[in-house]
Amino acid sequence: MMLAEKVNVSVCLNQAYARMKGLLFPFDIQRWLTLGLCAWILTLGESGGGSGNWGRNWGKNAGDSGVSQTVLEKLNTLFWGEGTVFERFAAVLEMESATIQIIFYGAVLFLLVILAIALVIAYFQGRMNFVWLDNLLNDRSRIQPAYREYEKPGVDFFKGKLCIDIWFCLINLLLFGVVLYPGYQYLKESARVGEWGSFTAAHGTFLVLLGLLIAANVLVSVYLALLFTFVPLIMYKTGLGFHDAWASFNNMLLDRKIQFIKYLLFNWVVDLAAGVLIGLIVLCSCCILAIPLMLPVIGSTMLLPWYVLRSYLAIEFYEVLTGE
Repeated sequence: MMLAEKVNVSVCLNQAYARMKGLLFPFDIQRWLTLGLCAWILTLGESGGGSGNWGRNWGKNAGDSGVSQTVLEKLNTLFWGEGTVFERFAAVLEMESATIQIIFYGAVLFLLVILAIALVIAYFQGRMNFVWLDNLLNDRSRIQPAYREYEKPGVDFFKGKLCIDIWFCLINLLLFGVVLYPGYQYLKESARVGEWGSFTAAHGTFLVLLGLLIAANVLVSVYLALLFTFVPLIMYKTGLGFHDAWASFNNMLLDRKIQFIKYLLFNWVVDLAAGVLIGLIVLCSCCILAIPLMLPVIGSTMLLPWYVLRSYLAIEFYEVLTGE
């Protein structure tokens, strides 16, 4: 695949704006509601520590009050007390052990239900990505025909994205465990001796590891945002499976890093401008418009020009970059 040496992203944005107007105007309520439903499904689940001085002063002055001493006593019971974990939590919270167990198992059950719902949503989002692209690329608004036609790539994308998301979460849990371990050791030792020790070493390690983890998360999150934006488009345009489309995207990203950075900057400008405009409109309406914006489907329908513009910007960028 021959890639363009340079992509004028501002031209892509102008073209995306023209395509957005052509798709959504003149206003057609049926088209807006259909595309609004697609946008709502695709955006389900989206949006949505102290400073170094606080940590240092807290470690220094924690033993100056009776409240802090009470905290130490509770931590001592939690870390070094006798009995099961439930019994120790019960002693700290001054509740019955059986009640703690009910709360724990209830929380586990609630979490499993949430995960199940998230899995179902992710499945429909994987399928709906191709319905959305089919509508935008063919200047139409339909769901059921495209939903059936692109079932295989939709499910393939869902599986690939789910696998990446699971690994991302597991690695983050592991890294956060490493980051929080010095603080855990500090609390445990302070509880054992009955006084707050020096937090300097643990605090420094915590800050360094936390900074590295945040930086890594930002970079990986940006990469994943690009990946999950362009892989469905590559799959739709070329007929490739998820893994081949992923490899194709990686090759494009490595060969044209500067162009993708420009795309990101313009994408962020669009988001910022849309956010400011929406905020001003809501304020001018005395926050009345905030109510329909929070409603399912209705809010997504009202924000449809923004969603469509962002998608057309990605499409225009890809088409110019690949010469399609």
